[in-house]
Amino acid sequence: MQFSFLAIGFYYKCNVYNYVRIGCTSSMLKIWKHLVMYAIFIEQTLSKVRQRKDDNNEKQSAVKRRKFLTKASG
Repeated sequence: MQFSFLAIGFYYKCNVYNYVRIGCTSSMLKIWKHLVMYAIFIEQTLSKVRQRKDDNNEKQSAVKRRKFLTKASG
């Protein structure tokens, strides 16, 4: 999430700063907009993958615990 915030901040800084100094072209702004959108998409996808990985690890540890408890009790 940090990367997307940096990209958004840089996009707006480019937008305002370049209009004042040299005049930012609309195509440059479109490129930055798409880069920011891709960065946000990648961040969201990675967070979903991490969440799935954590869920799978929890399920596996629960199965191992259950197997251990059944072996110990029986």
